[in-house]
Formats: sequence, structure tokens, C-alpha cells
Amino acid sequence: MEYKKEVRTCDEEYQLIRHLMGKYDASVRPVENSSHPLLVTFGVSLHHIIDVEEKDQLLTTNCWITQIWTDHHLRWNVSDFDGINVIRIPYERVWKPDIILYNNADPNYRSAVINTNVIVKNTGEVTWLSHGIYVSVCDINVEQFPFDIQLCTMKWASWTYDGFQILHAIRNDSYHVRITLLVFYVPSESGEKVTLGISALLSMTVFLMTIRDTLPPTEKTPLISLYYGVSTCLVTFSASLSVFTLNISYRQTSDVVRRGVRGQPVPAIVRELVLQRLARLLCINFDTDVKNDSTVTTGVQVNPRTGSRLKAEILDGPAPASPRFTRNHNHL
Repeated sequence: MEYKKEVRTCDEEYQLIRHLMGKYDASVRPVENSSHPLLVTFGVSLHHIIDVEEKDQLLTTNCWITQIWTDHHLRWNVSDFDGINVIRIPYERVWKPDIILYNNADPNYRSAVINTNVIVKNTGEVTWLSHGIYVSVCDINVEQFPFDIQLCTMKWASWTYDGFQILHAIRNDSYHVRITLLVFYVPSESGEKVTLGISALLSMTVFLMTIRDTLPPTEKTPLISLYYGVSTCLVTFSASLSVFTLNISYRQTSDVVRRGVRGQPVPAIVRELVLQRLARLLCINFDTDVKNDSTVTTGVQVNPRTGSRLKAEILDGPAPASPRFTRNHNHL
């Protein structure tokens, strides 16, 4: 039974590839309208630097290339082909972007790049993962030799499409910075600040563990480990301040803690430091003047005979006469 199922699955994949490649032309740009641009996501991962030749001004690197685009000719309905949603096709049978290394210095450039199959999803998304040894030109500056620092640039671009036919899109990191700053606009009564701080703290811990397992043991501390360590301290301090703020916001008196009613005012030292001194530095004006000499607080009294609770307002200042429970005298 397993053998028959495997044969049936291979037959479905065979029919799917024939369905997709029957009238497919790898030389045609895969867009529905020729005037529409095709979005190609291009990424380079530097695996390691093999060699730097100062005399010849050459840089040899081992890089992994990732290219992702959408081909509307390679779409299919999953239910029509036994639930197959991903297939692998040889790279020479589909259209590919002609992005190459412009400052290449290797005459055997084609043989140095290992081209693998492309991964095609039922939505038309095509992923091409390639790997190669690249030799590029690097201008060596020997002014501060032997304590020099070299900056080598690898220029990747399309060979046939010029700059007027390509839309360059670079990830905007300022968006994430603004999102982080918007966290400070969350109200103090909200508990999402603590949740966000704990999530960030756990993320920093995972990053530190990943770096520890990835980097080799050396005498010097990597700067990225120092960065994550300082970030962990700052996130911990921020989460602690959030907990302290929530404690001040939801602080309750011992008499009404079981009823969940706010009652205790802000401590005097916090009012002095935050509402007066810190507010003056931040150019924030708080009206801290007390209009009335008396402050209304909430108290609870219990009837000694019935056990029922009575809620009463107590004024600071001249203490009013406490309510008394009158006794009923039955004259016989």
C-alpha cells in the first residue's frame, strides 16, 4: 500500500510539472502586465572570508545568495494535485533575474557558483538559493599598514536592466525605532508594558545563548555580546520601572484591599521627585495644589450585630462623629 501511494504521489507531481511547464517560456519576464515591475528580494549572506590579497587587491569570499520573486505562470490549485503545495524545479527551466557581481575578478565565475533547484510554491513564489566562491576587486588602503582597516564593497546589480528600469527598495529601520518609542505612550495603568519588557528580556537571553553557541571562545568579548548584555540591563530596568509604576497606580489601602478599590494617595517622596522636580525638567506642568483642606478617603465599617458592611467617606481634618448603631429597646 505504501508503494502504491508513493507511485501515485510521484505521478501527481509529474502531472503538475507537465501542467506548469507545458507552455512555459523561461525567457519571458513573469508578469501579468508588461508595464508592471517585478519585485525581486535579493539577499547576500557572507559565510566567511577566504583570502585577502593585498598585492593584487582581491577579496575571496564564500557567500550564500537568496533570491525570491513571484511567477504568476507557476500557480496551481492544491486540491487538483493531491495536496502538493511545493515542488523543486531545475533552475535552468524557469525565468531568473540576471543579478551578478559587477566587480568580479574571477574568469571562472560561472563555474565558481553552485546553482541548485528552485523552490516553487503553489502561490507562485519562487525561491532560488545559490552558493559560490566569489573573487571581487577591493581597493586596498595601506596608509596605516600594518594597523589598517579595509572596507571592501561587493556590487550586485542586474546586467541587462539599467537604473531607470529598476526600483531600489531598502528596508527602513527607522520604522522599528518609532514603534519602540511609541511604547512609552502606553498608559501607566496598562499591563502591556510589563509583558513587552518580559518578552524583550527573553529575546535578549535567547540571542545571548545563540551567540555563545555560535562564536568560538576567545580572550576578548565580542561587541555584539556586549551590546546584548547592555540591552538586557536596560530592558530589565525598564520592566522594573513599569512594575513600580503599576504598583503606584494600583496601590490600595489595607482596609479595602479585598474590595479592589483604589484609595491610598501617591507617596510624598514620589510626588516630590516626579510631579515637581522631574516634571520641571521635562517642561510638564502638574496642578498639585490642594484646593480643599480635607481629602476624601473611603473606609469600611462593620455592624457588630448584623455583620453587614457599611461604606463611609472619612474627611482628613476635623474628625466627624463616627456613626453609631442605635440599639432598639423593647419595653415590655
